[in-house]
Amino acid sequence: MTSLRNKFFELLQIALHRREEFSSPPVASDWEGLLDLCRRHTLTGIGYSGMEEAVRKKVCEPPRIELMMAWKLRVQKIEDGNRQQQHDAAVLTEIFRKEGFSSCILKGQALARLYEQPLRREMGDIDVWVWPAGKEDSPLAERRRQVAEYCNAQLREPQEVVYHHMAFPIRGKDIEVHFTPSWMSAPRANRRLQRFLDGDMLQCSLHCCGGNERTDAFPVPTLAMDRVFVLVHIYRHLFAEGIGLRQLLDYDRVLEATVTDEERRNTMTVLKSLGMERFVAAMMWVLHEVFGLDSAKMLCQPDARSGKRLLHEVLHSGNFGKYDERGTVSRDYGSISRFGQILQRNLRFLADYPAEVLCMPFWKLWHQWVSRRWSPDHAVRR
Repeated sequence: MTSLRNKFFELLQIALHRREEFSSPPVASDWEGLLDLCRRHTLTGIGYSGMEEAVRKKVCEPPRIELMMAWKLRVQKIEDGNRQQQHDAAVLTEIFRKEGFSSCILKGQALARLYEQPLRREMGDIDVWVWPAGKEDSPLAERRRQVAEYCNAQLREPQEVVYHHMAFPIRGKDIEVHFTPSWMSAPRANRRLQRFLDGDMLQCSLHCCGGNERTDAFPVPTLAMDRVFVLVHIYRHLFAEGIGLRQLLDYDRVLEATVTDEERRNTMTVLKSLGMERFVAAMMWVLHEVFGLDSAKMLCQPDARSGKRLLHEVLHSGNFGKYDERGTVSRDYGSISRFGQILQRNLRFLADYPAEVLCMPFWKLWHQWVSRRWSPDHAVRR
């Protein structure tokens, strides 16, 4: 398995043009296992690009023709889905604009612009940050109230509202409307994060993903915001469900697009204020080990010890923890049982991230208590 895993990492590095060939070339029988790893981490399109490049350079045996064709069909579906989702993102932001709201597309289609082949990044749902236009200085609670009231008024069944987002399933689309992009469990760190995000609210830039700026464009965050927000988002999923390599590759793309040392220093200053130094150092090691990130692009010195533990979690969890069999958190249980499952799961992170693990129970209890006022059915769960 270790040999196949190393070939998988090298396949991704070839796709990113960070290496020319494999240290131990895959043979035809290896490709089914490599495709399975790509699927587990929602990197089917990126892996296909690596396979194409390696086969073109004749540095490995090609897959069986049946496997190659099946892989190609999967990639075509991903590309078609991305084209549709890019259009949906542009339409969605225009809908909010006409209703008096400013918005910004987060993650997904916003990060795809940083890929050499954006259509091959596997998409998830559409995440959009929304706030009342001209009221950027309003408190988060007031922005949340106005956005949630508008969204629920458009739906047949009101959706539950939590601290940072709510579902907005219009026209059969899987959409999450964010009142704020993310949060931290520690109160002081969360206040600092919200101040940082609010400062970037008006800095979003328009990105055109097609040939028509009027119909194919939507606002995206600045790289300065993504260097913090995307890492915090990964951090959140580490504790909630688990993370796959697609999320880590997103951050690799953000760092690859970052140009100056001053930008990296400024980002590290913000992340230190959030108490995330150890996680940043672990991520730098993982990004180098898996994707071959150059040390010049790193935010800090990598930490091999915590990095190895983080990579172990990522490889065992897969995308959003779908493949984690070590006591997964089930949504089929009641809120109390789920709360206990989450606490038990997060104990394994106590040594590396004690502040986050210790603050999380209090955050969840506070959130469960206050969130009832945000939803129309008074039945919100977190």
